[in-house]
Amino acid sequence: MKVGDLVQVSPAVAAPEKYGIGFVEKIAQHGTLPSDATVYVRWSVFPGRSSKCKRWTLRAINASR
Repeated sequence: MKVGDLVQVSPAVAAPEKYGIGFVEKIAQHGTLPSDATVYVRWSVFPGRSSKCKRWTLRAINASR
């Protein structure tokens, strides 16, 4: 997962329809494992603000190149 990717909430965490599609704005790495990262996402249903999520709660839709 990189900045610019489109993501959805994993169905195991919440209903993806509730949040819509998100755009990864920033990734803050806190440890050595990729799953330790905090991902800042701007959701289509909350366009005015970013939310922070753990990387494992997200599912990539479209990876940027």
